[in-house]
Amino acid sequence: MILSIVIDFSFWFILFCIATGLSYALLLYFRNRHEDFPRWLNAIMGVIRFVTVSIIAFLLLSPLIKSVTKSYDNPVILIVQDNSQSIILSSDSAYYRTEYIQSLNNLYHNLLENYDVKAFTFGERFQRLNGDFLNQTDFFEEKLTDFSILFKDIENMYANRNVGALIIATDGIYNQGLDPLYAMNNINFPVYTLALGDTNLRKDVILSSVNYNKIAYLGNKFPVEVIIKANELNGNRSKLSISRGGKVVFSKYIDFTDDNFVQSVLVEIEAEESGLQRYRVQLSALEEEVSADNNRVDMFIDILDARQRILLLYDAPHPDVSALKQAIKSNYHFQVEEYPAKDFFEPVSGYDLIILHQIPALNRPYSSILSNINSAQVPVWFILSSGSGIASFNQLNTGLTINTQNANYNEAMPVMNNDFVLFELPGKTKQMLEEAPPLIAPFGQYKLLPTSNVLLHQKIGKVTTEIPLLLFNQEQDRRTGIITGEGIWRWRLFNYSQSEDHQAFNELINRIIQYLSVREDKRYFRIISKNRFIENEPVTLNAEVYNKSYELINAPEVELEVLDIEHNRFSYAFGRKGKGYVIDAGIFPVGSYSYTARVTVGDEIYTEQGEFLVESMIIEKINTVANHNLLFNLARKGDGKMLFPQQMEQFVDLLQERGDIKTITFSQKRYNELTNIIWVLIMIIGLLSVEWFIRKYLGSY
Repeated sequence: MILSIVIDFSFWFILFCIATGLSYALLLYFRNRHEDFPRWLNAIMGVIRFVTVSIIAFLLLSPLIKSVTKSYDNPVILIVQDNSQSIILSSDSAYYRTEYIQSLNNLYHNLLENYDVKAFTFGERFQRLNGDFLNQTDFFEEKLTDFSILFKDIENMYANRNVGALIIATDGIYNQGLDPLYAMNNINFPVYTLALGDTNLRKDVILSSVNYNKIAYLGNKFPVEVIIKANELNGNRSKLSISRGGKVVFSKYIDFTDDNFVQSVLVEIEAEESGLQRYRVQLSALEEEVSADNNRVDMFIDILDARQRILLLYDAPHPDVSALKQAIKSNYHFQVEEYPAKDFFEPVSGYDLIILHQIPALNRPYSSILSNINSAQVPVWFILSSGSGIASFNQLNTGLTINTQNANYNEAMPVMNNDFVLFELPGKTKQMLEEAPPLIAPFGQYKLLPTSNVLLHQKIGKVTTEIPLLLFNQEQDRRTGIITGEGIWRWRLFNYSQSEDHQAFNELINRIIQYLSVREDKRYFRIISKNRFIENEPVTLNAEVYNKSYELINAPEVELEVLDIEHNRFSYAFGRKGKGYVIDAGIFPVGSYSYTARVTVGDEIYTEQGEFLVESMIIEKINTVANHNLLFNLARKGDGKMLFPQQMEQFVDLLQERGDIKTITFSQKRYNELTNIIWVLIMIIGLLSVEWFIRKYLGSY
């Protein structure tokens, strides 16, 4: 540290301060004859007074103490090791696990003699090591390679630092994030690369990709696309098989006709059992191939037996019934069953929606069916026709009554209600309804409950009325829909005449069914979670508990028990977060799991059951050919050089030869008022005190 004194005045003013102190001392001790002190004592006290007054006079000039501190920022060398699985999938896997790590560690310590060296690993995450590379125990375990995380984190951590160089040891294979050449745009220091891996194509059979839908329905066939690659295996063959629970559901021999063989195989598999099903897609291994790890893929498909059951009852055959049935069958989520009402005697509680066409009828009120529907609280969609018993319908409390004296009917064209908000119709469906032919609707006085929502009004002739043609009503948890006219089969034919398909009509029917059949969730205990996790992703679940007033509470303890396919049990307890619950159960091995969550609220015990699966990641095993061209371009763009592991020690000489990797000196200046320094005040008080003590001791004032 360098100290100096700075004042705003010329330093000649210091002479005036000295003169002031000297004058004061002379007048007090050498010109004043009232005090009879020894000559030597006068001289001592005169010097004290001279120094004290001079210092006080100097302080009146407001002097500043200037301090200059120098600090040294040694160059930092960053060594980053690719920690992904692709490194050890080469033929030199044993070398990379042993000799290579030792050589890299030697490089670390050699550079440490002249630089500040930091060690890191990267793959799916960027991680700093505590010390050298021998402290790392889980090398080459990460299942992704993302260069953009590497460059972004280095940029954030070492902004405005004296980074001498970045050394990246990798095979150049990346499978996530930005292109490395683009991701390094903000790196402003030299980049060197250490080229690992093997660039030669080796004999290998690879399941390059398996494409499939995550969900299928019980009894249906679902497609699976398998893309197969084979390197340097011309003239060989492998067996492709797909199995579930040890049972082979598909097999086929694949003949490799090229050294760079690629083939796509499309398979259809029947969904035979509901629930989360694990299928294994596998290619038989060949003796000469380098690795069999990329020969198999496990796919998990959630096979649902949860299609909504729609019951279609009619009094007499009618083209409307066929039009409805065809529209419902176009949606895989719906399963429709149709019966003449007079032949139906089954319970209705198992259905999600019941469509009643011309029920109640003029001469057949079907009181028993309507009573069962009302008791089961199943949503109902009424379609009125010329054969409907209007008087019986008015007694059903549907939200609509029609007072008619004569059996008269109008041709009623549909008009959209722009204020309808229960659900949205696609543009094509709205366009179809604007030009659709009329329905045959009963003439009379229509009365609606205030809770009714009208989707379509009736247009009679050229007059648009407020009379409903299609409306909905909800009473407590039960929803009701009503079409007040017959002839929707004409809408289906009209849709086909306009666009040569039934898409707009099908959308209308399916949107209506979807709205009517959805029931409000009234459970007091709910588990909220996705049912698919990647093998390196922690399994997290959320829970909600409600009291009888449907208010969120989180006082009770919520327990979770997870069961794997081998019936091993894992117990957890949910933690509280806000008004709900959350649990991070950690990372699970690949496989399917079931769980049971339990909570006790008062005297009630609520349980929720579910399933989730953990899917494997083989992305690092698909491409095992090192990309040294990328590493060469990274080094060239970063003003560095690419070396191979056998040349690793050359990094020391390369860095020392550079003129731009050197220690940076920083100078920091600070100014402080001299009057703020406590020892100056202590010195002044001390001098004056010594003088005062001597004078008092000698009997003077």
